[in-house]
Amino acid sequence: MKTFKVVESAEITGRGLALFFERDDQPWPSLKRFQVRITRPNAPIRQFEAYLNFARVAPGEVVAFLLPAAKRDDVPPGSLVSIIEPPNQDLRKSSCNVVMRLRQEAEERAVALQFGFDGVEDAVAWADANVAALDQPPYALLEICLAGKSPRHEVMQLLRSLPGEADESRACQQLLARMSSAWDEQDAKAERVASILHAMHAARLLNAAAAEEWSRLEYAADLVDAGIDSNLDDAVIDVGKLLRLATEPAAGDL
Repeated sequence: MKTFKVVESAEITGRGLALFFERDDQPWPSLKRFQVRITRPNAPIRQFEAYLNFARVAPGEVVAFLLPAAKRDDVPPGSLVSIIEPPNQDLRKSSCNVVMRLRQEAEERAVALQFGFDGVEDAVAWADANVAALDQPPYALLEICLAGKSPRHEVMQLLRSLPGEADESRACQQLLARMSSAWDEQDAKAERVASILHAMHAARLLNAAAAEEWSRLEYAADLVDAGIDSNLDDAVIDVGKLLRLATEPAAGDL
C-alpha cells in the first residue's frame, strides 16, 4: 500500500476534510476515487472514501486528498494515510483505448508546443479537462496539471512521458489542420503560421507537395534578395495555399 504522512488538514464546508502531505518521491494514486486507511498513535484504524483533489496553496498548486465523511479530529497532523489497492485490479485492459487516446493527444499538444502554436497554459488546460473526466488519470497527467509555471521543454517531456505510443506524423497533421482552421477563421497571423511552416519544413515534417512549394518560394526570395530577380510576386508566401498543400493527405494515405 502507498502511504503518506499528513502535515496539515483543513475542513471545507460542504465538501469534507482536505489532507496535505509531505513532499516526497512517492507517486500519487492513479485513481480519482479510492479508499484510504488512517493510522494514528493510540487510536483505532479508520477507513474513509477519498478523492484526489488540487488545492491552490502558495507558491502554486498542490495535490491533496479530500475525505467527504472525515472531520479534523479523525485525521490529525502526523497521521499516516494508506491507499487501499482495489482487489484484482487490471487497468491496462480496461483502459487501453483511453491510454492510446491520451498518448496521441499528448503528442499533438507536444508538437503544438514545440512549434509555438500552443502555450504551456494550453497543455495544462488539456490535462485539467482529462483529469476531471477520468476516474483513473495517469500520474503523468497530474504532473502536467501542476506544470503551469514550468518551461516549455519540460512540459513537452511530461506530455511525452504518458504511457503508450504515438504517431508523430499524425500529430503534425493535426497541428496543420488546427492552423488551417485558424487561418480560415482569420484567427492566425500570416507571420506566425509562416514561421511554424518554416520550422516544420526544416524538420522535414511537411508532405512532398508543401515542401516543394516552400523550397520554390525560398529560392525565389533568395533571387530577389541577391538582386538577380526583381519579381517580388514570385517570392511572396501564400500562406493559405501552403496550408492547403500541407494538409492534403499523402498519396499512400488515399
